[in-house]
Amino acid sequence: MVPAPFRENALCPVCGSLERERLIFLYLTSKTDVLEKNNRLLHVAPEKNLADFLSASSLIDYVSTDRYDKTMVRTDVTDMGFKDAAFDEIICSHVLEHVADDFKAMSELHRILRPGGMAILQVPIAYSLEMTIEGKANDEPEKREELYGQKNHLRLYGKDYVGRLERAGFNPQAINPSQIIGDDSIEKYGLNPEEYLFVCFKKR
Repeated sequence: MVPAPFRENALCPVCGSLERERLIFLYLTSKTDVLEKNNRLLHVAPEKNLADFLSASSLIDYVSTDRYDKTMVRTDVTDMGFKDAAFDEIICSHVLEHVADDFKAMSELHRILRPGGMAILQVPIAYSLEMTIEGKANDEPEKREELYGQKNHLRLYGKDYVGRLERAGFNPQAINPSQIIGDDSIEKYGLNPEEYLFVCFKKR
């Protein structure tokens, strides 16, 4: 039920990126024009390789944020303090499973995204589950690890994740890696063929 903690070829031996980082990178570079226009992008809990790549672009007004780590802006994802419609794109990968009120976090991300903007909102998902399972705030770390795959996870998302994003106001699309780079390149880039990319748009 719980996604396996060990994933073969998950970590790149050259740059140290995880497969979810490579999936986002490949989508941004092959399926969007993010790198070809002036835009403002928010990176929540930034992965180093993606952060280095995106912040180096002369066209991207790049902003990184986290609650704990050293980033450009220190914020709580449930109450970020940015103005409405402040960003053209948002990347928030493997964060929501750590947040007690994930609906409030999703709604806050929706609020600060401009109409027509795009948010990539990745979470670990067990596709054997129809519904997300959640515990209590005082659950022991060992119990969380057993149920959700990691000691600091507060839930394990199921197939209802898309519906949860919709309730927060997003128009989500679940995109298979093969739709991004083709079946022949999945092994080349060490991607998980069963990890969908959740690309969410805000209605204009």
